Amino acid sequence: DCRVAISDALAAEALQGSAQEDAEELLGKLARLRAHAFVNRAQGVSWCPRPGCGHAVATYSAGVGAADADEATRSAAARVACRTVACSCGTRFCPQCHEVGGHEPASCEQWQSWKGKAEQETKDATAKWMSANTQACPKCGIHITRNGGCN
Repeated sequence: DCRVAISDALAAEALQGSAQEDAEELLGKLARLRAHAFVNRAQGVSWCPRPGCGHAVATYSAGVGAADADEATRSAAARVACRTVACSCGTRFCPQCHEVGGHEPASCEQWQSWKGKAEQETKDATAKWMSANTQACPKCGIHITRNGGCN
């Protein structure tokens, strides 16, 4: 598992003698992998969560790259990390937890807590309704509602 970085020129030189199409395809793949690795490591850049989109989105205003950002810029970026951003494909999302649609002004933790409570309340309400309005079928045990006589 080699982790030595090589330049595009060195990669192209190593591929000399390969078919031109194969070399171009491999160099293109190398460029895509480098871009993917950069976005995965960079602060202030996030992948769009829409399936098939593949775009990276800057999550704080700038012109200042994550590597060049000073402490104040990184701190400001952290404070607005839950601000909804929009991808060029039109998808709006939270860059921190990737919740599609975002969840401003709540933090990711508040949103997850609220979502968990809402899901539990829905399950409880469903169970209460099932208990009050259905009964188990005497033959198969599946809950049914009787709204008439025998079939």
